Amino acid sequence: MALRKALGLSAHGLYLIKTQDFVALDEEQIQKRQRQGRQELRQGISLFMLLRYRYTQDSSIFDQMDITYFLTHYANRPFGEWLEGWNTERGNLGLGQLKRWKEYWGDLQLVRLHQKKKQFYLTQEAQDYVHENLEKDVLAGLEEGQVFQLLLDEDSPSYYVKGRRFIIEHPMLSGDGWRSVLLDADDERDSFAELLNAAYERLPDGVYGICPDCGWPMTRNRGGYHCCTHRHNLRGRIPEEKKLMNMYRLKRGVMRYIAIPGLLEKNIAMACRDLGIAYDLWPKMDRYDLRLTVGTEHWAIDAKDYHFAEGLCQQIDEGNFLLDGDCSRNIYVIPDAAEREHPGYCRHVERHLHDFDEYLPDGVKMQCCTLKQLRKQIREVKHHV
Repeated sequence: MALRKALGLSAHGLYLIKTQDFVALDEEQIQKRQRQGRQELRQGISLFMLLRYRYTQDSSIFDQMDITYFLTHYANRPFGEWLEGWNTERGNLGLGQLKRWKEYWGDLQLVRLHQKKKQFYLTQEAQDYVHENLEKDVLAGLEEGQVFQLLLDEDSPSYYVKGRRFIIEHPMLSGDGWRSVLLDADDERDSFAELLNAAYERLPDGVYGICPDCGWPMTRNRGGYHCCTHRHNLRGRIPEEKKLMNMYRLKRGVMRYIAIPGLLEKNIAMACRDLGIAYDLWPKMDRYDLRLTVGTEHWAIDAKDYHFAEGLCQQIDEGNFLLDGDCSRNIYVIPDAAEREHPGYCRHVERHLHDFDEYLPDGVKMQCCTLKQLRKQIREVKHHV
């Protein structure tokens, strides 16, 4: 729809303009991406202002089409405030759609302004929006893909579980720890060395902030410390600072797309142990994360840590949807914080999953829930067994 396109063009345009803040590029590449970014941003602004005129009949918006006005009056405010005063009877955007837009994207703020320096900075939340909904960060995607391929190349479920578990449990690794791991690897030493080289990067000696949520060493940049996911930057806490010498950390893409979702996988496994439920981690390697035995039923679980529900829906649309015909329930599990920060997250994904109902075998269900809700479902089934 047009509103989605306007937001997407604006966010992606701003991302391209500020790319040099996150990606190493030469001057020519920076200038090329900035030109493309300004073009997309102007298109997004024009489309949004036309939509605003349609739904408000406020002709003053035609004096508000330049980038500076957009940055100071819209991009630095939550998206929900962009839609204030819209009358849905004037166009084809229904009241229900408008409410859903405010529900799912209402707190998305694209930039922060630095008034004294007359500069703007793209928020981490806006980066997450671009990566999850418009394009996965190319470098981070390559890092993730290389590690997954190395885990799969051995064609060994036990090696896959061992390697993936190690990555999840070790966001950073000392030089001595690196050598110790390889000494213990025995026949898998060469393969594990290649995996470590793909997954980790050497940190320059210095002081780092340790993320209190995932343990990843963070480098200080403009605005302080930032983890590789926006959700870990919302807590308002000051991270513990440590001087690190001869240390390695997981590359950003590996941490963001393998290790952090892996923390949720670990929490699901711990919940199963607490509830006395048998489970297998990564039973079909990269197909899904856990297979539970709950009473007489088998459940397939895929842990997902997308900040926005639309990011998960897009992955489902691209064919990455969970379906094991041997399991009566196929469940996407998201962090409790995701539903708390975006009420209606699970409901939005489940509406999307209904599109696949006709393809499901009889008696098989697909759903989305939080870890807390999964615990409740397990207890209810156990109570009736």
